[in-house]
Amino acid sequence: AVKRLSAAGVVRARRGSGLFVAGEARPFTTAAINLSLSVDPEQVLSLFEFRCGLEEMSARLATERATVRDVQRLEEAVARSRQGAESGQPELFAEGDTAFHQGIAEAARNPFLAESIAMVNRLQDWAVYMVLTGPPGSLLVAAEQHEAILAALREGKADAAVLAMQTHVQTVQAAYRQEVRRRLVGDKPST
Repeated sequence: AVKRLSAAGVVRARRGSGLFVAGEARPFTTAAINLSLSVDPEQVLSLFEFRCGLEEMSARLATERATVRDVQRLEEAVARSRQGAESGQPELFAEGDTAFHQGIAEAARNPFLAESIAMVNRLQDWAVYMVLTGPPGSLLVAAEQHEAILAALREGKADAAVLAMQTHVQTVQAAYRQEVRRRLVGDKPST
């Protein structure tokens, strides 16, 4: 019991002195990363870089740990994002996109990773939506990338899942950068 309290940060043991109540308990089950995001485009780009690392790790672990039910949920999310892309409904696509990325994070069976990805997705929600409502065809590209990630995960090919996820997040990041430039400088979107 003492070891658990010590691990949770509730007490501190000092050799020869006994146990002491810690000043501020920080249980590992409630630890959180506290991020704030400004509207500065460079901050969003940094968040994309952070997200890419999280999503790559999530894809690798999910490939190793996903259950049949996890894969079924991912298939449903991919179908929703595909339907949203084909029908030109960014809201439906976004619903499938969120379920897909969070589903992979949950299939990784790492609660810290899942919570971090959920938080980053909430912080980036508006930036990703700006990209999704950008140039025609961007939803279809993202839907195809979801399918590639899922195929690699389903086949148990962790390296391929990681590479597909990296490509996907970096594609969205590049589209974001292009959309910001278009809005700030007045460049026309490239097709």
